[in-house]
Amino acid sequence: MAIGERIHFFRLMREMTQKYLGIAVGFPKRSTDVRLAQYETGTRKPKAELTSALAQALDVVS
Repeated sequence: MAIGERIHFFRLMREMTQKYLGIAVGFPKRSTDVRLAQYETGTRKPKAELTSALAQALDVVS
Protein backbone atom coordinates (compact mmCIF):
# COMPACT_ATOMS: atom_id res chain seq x y z
CA MET A 1 0.00 0.00 0.00
CA ALA A 2 1.44 3.38 -1.02
CA ILE A 3 1.93 6.18 1.50
CA GLY A 4 -0.99 8.16 0.08
CA GLU A 5 -3.32 5.19 0.42
CA ARG A 6 -2.20 4.75 4.02
CA ILE A 7 -2.82 8.41 4.83
CA HIS A 8 -6.28 8.14 3.27
CA PHE A 9 -7.07 4.88 5.09
CA PHE A 10 -6.07 6.09 8.54
CA ARG A 11 -7.65 9.51 8.03
CA LEU A 12 -11.00 7.90 7.24
CA MET A 13 -10.57 5.42 10.07
CA ARG A 14 -10.11 8.36 12.48
CA GLU A 15 -13.07 10.15 10.85
CA MET A 16 -10.98 13.21 9.98
CA THR A 17 -11.47 15.54 7.04
CA GLN A 18 -8.52 16.49 4.86
CA LYS A 19 -8.82 20.05 6.15
CA TYR A 20 -8.75 18.95 9.81
CA LEU A 21 -5.72 16.71 9.30
CA GLY A 22 -3.88 19.35 7.30
CA ILE A 23 -4.41 21.96 9.99
CA ALA A 24 -3.29 19.44 12.63
CA VAL A 25 0.08 19.05 10.86
CA GLY A 26 0.53 22.79 10.32
CA PHE A 27 -0.58 23.49 6.75
CA PRO A 28 -2.05 26.94 6.02
CA LYS A 29 -5.87 26.85 6.25
CA ARG A 30 -6.31 28.07 2.67
CA SER A 31 -4.52 25.18 0.99
CA THR A 32 -4.69 22.35 3.49
CA ASP A 33 -7.34 20.16 1.82
CA VAL A 34 -5.71 20.54 -1.61
CA ARG A 35 -2.30 19.54 -0.28
CA LEU A 36 -3.68 16.52 1.58
CA ALA A 37 -5.51 15.43 -1.57
CA GLN A 38 -2.23 15.64 -3.49
CA TYR A 39 -0.50 13.39 -0.96
CA GLU A 40 -3.39 10.92 -0.89
CA THR A 41 -3.53 10.61 -4.70
CA GLY A 42 0.25 10.32 -5.05
CA THR A 43 0.70 13.62 -6.91
CA ARG A 44 3.08 14.71 -4.15
CA LYS A 45 5.20 12.60 -1.83
CA PRO A 46 5.61 13.73 1.79
CA LYS A 47 9.09 14.27 3.20
CA ALA A 48 10.19 12.37 6.31
CA GLU A 49 9.30 15.21 8.71
CA LEU A 50 5.78 15.48 7.30
CA THR A 51 5.34 11.70 7.35
CA SER A 52 6.23 11.73 11.04
CA ALA A 53 3.81 14.60 11.76
CA LEU A 54 1.03 12.80 9.88
CA ALA A 55 1.69 9.59 11.82
CA GLN A 56 1.42 11.47 15.11
CA ALA A 57 -1.74 13.32 14.06
CA LEU A 58 -3.31 10.05 12.89
CA ASP A 59 -2.18 8.28 16.09
CA VAL A 60 -0.33 5.50 14.30
CA VAL A 61 3.00 5.97 16.06
CA SER A 62 3.95 3.00 18.20
